[in-house]
Amino acid sequence: MNKKELGVFGLVAIVAIAAVSVTSLSISQVVAAPANKAMFTAQNVTVVPNTYDTWATIIEGTIKTSSPSDLFITHQQECAIHTELNLDSDNESGTSAVREDIRVLVDGNEVPISYVGNDFNSEVTLCSRAYSIDTNVLSTLSDLCTAVEGIDGVTYTCPEDIYFDSYIATKQAHGWTFVALDVGSGEHTVEVQAKLADNLTVNGKNSKNSGDLTTPHTVLEVGRANLIVTEEKLATGTQYPGQ
Repeated sequence: MNKKELGVFGLVAIVAIAAVSVTSLSISQVVAAPANKAMFTAQNVTVVPNTYDTWATIIEGTIKTSSPSDLFITHQQECAIHTELNLDSDNESGTSAVREDIRVLVDGNEVPISYVGNDFNSEVTLCSRAYSIDTNVLSTLSDLCTAVEGIDGVTYTCPEDIYFDSYIATKQAHGWTFVALDVGSGEHTVEVQAKLADNLTVNGKNSKNSGDLTTPHTVLEVGRANLIVTEEKLATGTQYPGQ
């Protein structure tokens, strides 16, 4: 083989090696591709039902998995809370509180977060707001007003109401990641549910709203939310904390 033929052969060999390398790279990229992933979004603002300790689904979706499979379930949401207190001289203290707890269900079953003995915990508080006022100013003003009004020669009339109205409105984004182990193969429904907490206490005082739904003083709204579900293969023997 002369030098010219050897050069041509070498060029062909280099091209062939490069082609094989590119093909191998493409195959390795396909093999290393991430597992099945599904993302579901909800754009509308939702008011969590003002019924304490009642779960309501706020976002859901489905994903197909292979077996054996584990799921990483991440939920993020905007949370807006409006809470108010209206006091007068006869009612000078009050506490208005609201808390949103969430949980995740896979095919109708709660996803644990941790275990305590044989019981598991599946609930997470995403947002909470408490507002408490305790004062004697209003009754004092009312007494002073009445005293001044009763002085001879003083022309003064007390206002019909001596009151204090206030509110707090906040909006934040929060999230949590749940892990569902050994869900098996097939199509699975993933739900995120929320509820308002009941019997809230702040510094030993009961919430003005707790059990009283006739005059709601707090409103909880879920803004933009997303749900990301990723199929993973965790190590054999993986357990929930405390299990």
